[in-house]
Amino acid sequence: MTKPIAVFCVTTPMSIPLFGNRFHLLVEAGIDVHIVVGETVTESIPELPIKATLHVVPMTRSINPLGDLTALAKMIKLQRSLRPRLIAAATPKASLIGLLAARLNRVPVRVWEVWGAKWDRDDSRKGALLRRIDRIVAHSATEIIAVSPSLAELLVLEGITACTPQVLGAGSSKGVDTDRFRPDPSRQPCTPPTIGFVGRISKDKGIDDVVGVAQQLRASIPGLTLLLVGSVDPTDPPSPTTLEVINNAAWIEVTGWVSDTAPFFRKMDVLIFPSRREGLPNVLIEAAASGVPVVAYAATGSIDAVRDEATGFLVDVGDAQAIASKAEELLLDGNHLSALGKAAVRHASEHFRAELINELWVDHYVEMQLPDTTL
Repeated sequence: MTKPIAVFCVTTPMSIPLFGNRFHLLVEAGIDVHIVVGETVTESIPELPIKATLHVVPMTRSINPLGDLTALAKMIKLQRSLRPRLIAAATPKASLIGLLAARLNRVPVRVWEVWGAKWDRDDSRKGALLRRIDRIVAHSATEIIAVSPSLAELLVLEGITACTPQVLGAGSSKGVDTDRFRPDPSRQPCTPPTIGFVGRISKDKGIDDVVGVAQQLRASIPGLTLLLVGSVDPTDPPSPTTLEVINNAAWIEVTGWVSDTAPFFRKMDVLIFPSRREGLPNVLIEAAASGVPVVAYAATGSIDAVRDEATGFLVDVGDAQAIASKAEELLLDGNHLSALGKAAVRHASEHFRAELINELWVDHYVEMQLPDTTL
């Protein structure tokens, strides 16, 4: 009997780890997995199973009419050669190219995995264009799955989808590996007190607010340090003033890009996360599993990862002063800090454990396989 073929499309190979262990489990379930990326793979990807087949259809993340038409033609040709039963796509450009091609090819099952909305809180012309593109993607899909309840609600509110997309479990594309991300049993408050940030060092992630909050906290908490786990995004760098502070302040440690962020969470007392838009941020559930309370903006996605006043604090988007106040409150009250950290560990284990999330995704994809229907 011929194995059912499932094709997954992402723009960059760096997004493959965001599927977690799902590809391995789908292969074990008897599905012939093919992964299409828009860039050549230049390094080993441990999440890629040996029995999965990798394809490259060159595409850019930015809008490129001629290049996008070329990518669409190549995607159509590739899909016709594979004759899949199911096409799934995540990340903006791969979703547009992959699902539009699948619709033109009449692939019976076309799944849009929505991991975020780049147009969220963007009222510019570019934001309007990105909304129109996502409406095309939604119209090309037969099933839409969002990674968080608030993201699913946003898609309906903005008219991207007619019906509320499905959310599997509590959300997330991969969950959190609680064997890797776990608190140190002998954990004590950090000396000196440390606030942290994990992710792209960029305006989009709120790095200017992170540095501003840290500077303010140093006035009331002598010796406080800031740990930045990530590298500067050259396409969306911090303001020149913020960048100068990051490069010259002795109290700021910048790790650069790291393959394993787990050990760095154990060096933090509080994680600061002033991002204004998310899908469901893995950083927040990784911090929770590590026993680190979070203070974040109450943005899409973030509100699904943090239980306000139970595992951390959520404040109004843009209110950096409130982030500073809540972080100070925790740093000056070790008992409160410890209580929220323990509650965060329980919350992550109960709702976002990787084994649970991967099982939900795999079971859903196995159920979606149709009878022998091909192109």
